[in-house]
Amino acid sequence: MKKFLVCLIAVMFVLSASTAMAASAENFHEMFTKGGTSGWLKANWWNREFDNVDPDHVTLNFGMKLKFDAAVYNGFTFRAGFYANEDFGLNDPDADERQYGLLGQNGTDGQFDRYQTWGEYYLRYTWQATSFTIGSEELKTGGFSFWPARMIPMTYENVNIVNKSIKGLKLHGGYVWAVRDTATPDFKDVSEDGWFWAEGDYRGIKGARINMGYFYYTDSAWALNLHATYKAKMNKDWGYNVFGLYKLLGENNDDDYDSYSAGFRAGLSYAGHKLEGQYAWIGDESDRMPRGAFKAVQIQINGVEEADEDGWAIVYGYKFGGAAKGLSAGVTYAEFDRTANDRQELDLELRYRPKAGMFKYSDFRVRYAAVDEDNNGSGNLDDFRFYYTYSF
Repeated sequence: MKKFLVCLIAVMFVLSASTAMAASAENFHEMFTKGGTSGWLKANWWNREFDNVDPDHVTLNFGMKLKFDAAVYNGFTFRAGFYANEDFGLNDPDADERQYGLLGQNGTDGQFDRYQTWGEYYLRYTWQATSFTIGSEELKTGGFSFWPARMIPMTYENVNIVNKSIKGLKLHGGYVWAVRDTATPDFKDVSEDGWFWAEGDYRGIKGARINMGYFYYTDSAWALNLHATYKAKMNKDWGYNVFGLYKLLGENNDDDYDSYSAGFRAGLSYAGHKLEGQYAWIGDESDRMPRGAFKAVQIQINGVEEADEDGWAIVYGYKFGGAAKGLSAGVTYAEFDRTANDRQELDLELRYRPKAGMFKYSDFRVRYAAVDEDNNGSGNLDDFRFYYTYSF
């Protein structure tokens, strides 16, 4: 608790002072004095209620991220990012409910186990259009994601290279040796020999994005991931978007693993309205890409990732204007055809990101999911989540 309060005071100090984006430094001292600070404060309340005898999951958590980005000196810069996760004693599980482990780690007695950790710490060197990074950071690629919906995001200890010599094309790849998951302060080695990846991301055509990557997860599988999207306006009011994904999966540990995953999305937009259809399917064996990898259809509870599974979803969203600008609402209905138990999920979402006033830089988000499992297993549940984030 004391550590968290000290960090919170530090954040308040940062908010009361003027901060600058990372700039060029003339000497080593100016790497610090011209550096910039940023981060967020969070409050999340999640409640999952099961139809069977399983205890409900309830958690109210508070979190923070505070990071410092040094100014660039002779091509070098660095980042130090600190995370904290706290409940201030407001969670009190009993016989009928327990800690919601997706937001924080569970102690040995089932109580919330607070933690603080260094999440990001890396050194980066940039020469012309190429940068070299070593350390821990949040990654966002076809094979790695930091899962921002969680209280504390995932971070990866890695070394990577990024090249942007060709206009619109980002080439990057690297090696990951450890991962810190969303509900723990500790890093865990991913395997004895680590993970490798190489990826190309092309955005040189207006409205289009083409991404292709190769991921080698030692002791698990390899994946060749290709996805592309295109967005365009037909006129002032009407627009459309299309998306496709194909992922080839294979063995690298002599167990005859061979599968694939595919999916597509297509949607129309009119003024503030959006209507989209989604469909995905998978081959004879489940998707072995690790937690945090890109999925074609992934909503609040379910995703298409099991062997011989296919799923579809219909999504409707609306962005308000006028005095309610910054407010959006959405509904998603999805069905998942699985070998064991088929599932249906209904999602409702309301989100408000004020554009002005005292709550500017705030993000209020409410999500509700109702899941029905055909065989009346633990998949029958209601899941309610409230997120609040203040970014600075």
